[in-house]
Amino acid sequence: VVLPASPAAVDPRPAVVALAELLLTSEEPVTVAAIGPLTNIALLLAVYPDAAARIGRLVVMGGSAARGGNVTGAAEFNVWADPEAAAVVFSSGLRTVMVGLDVTLPTVLTAEGIARFATAGPVGAQAAAVVAQYVDHARTAYGIDGVAVHDALALTEAIVPGTLRTVRRDVVVDTGHGAGRGQTLVDRRAPSDAVTAVEVAEGVDSEAAVEFLVSRLAAFGSGAGTSGGR
Repeated sequence: VVLPASPAAVDPRPAVVALAELLLTSEEPVTVAAIGPLTNIALLLAVYPDAAARIGRLVVMGGSAARGGNVTGAAEFNVWADPEAAAVVFSSGLRTVMVGLDVTLPTVLTAEGIARFATAGPVGAQAAAVVAQYVDHARTAYGIDGVAVHDALALTEAIVPGTLRTVRRDVVVDTGHGAGRGQTLVDRRAPSDAVTAVEVAEGVDSEAAVEFLVSRLAAFGSGAGTSGGR
């Protein structure tokens, strides 16, 4: 997929510095959507704790409560890539939502949905081209006829809080070097009132979540969503 050159300039600041400065200068609480390994968030907690404390809400795409892993039998990729960082973040006491495989795998963008924004304009067409290459992989790896929208679901929860049904749980990350490395051990026996508990996503209206994604991409692709709104 060939993308047009971006008009934006590269920010010379390290990511952690940029994030700290944004948090410290913002007049409103900032929602941070972490859709990759949690290295930078853990570094923020260690180096700029005052800035980290100003995070209004941290929405993490990562982990799994009951579905096992996707990079190993136990571990989801983003947590597996840096389990030490994930362990720091999940035990930090930040207001955190864990959007794991339990809700992302059932949330599937089908060929019909892709077709709706593919013809909406250049942005929709580029998005459709990017997504299309994952369809065959998803069919082989997960047995689904479409693409599980892992990161997009986390971003939807960040934009529209309450998209997912969450339960406050204690979460421990396996940082050992055995077969369980990177596993998110979620205590599902009862909700937790501990300061370090995490809001674990356990339920999703997948149809509504996909419709939100498709409608936004279609609107943006046509130019209708390029200004104003959320």
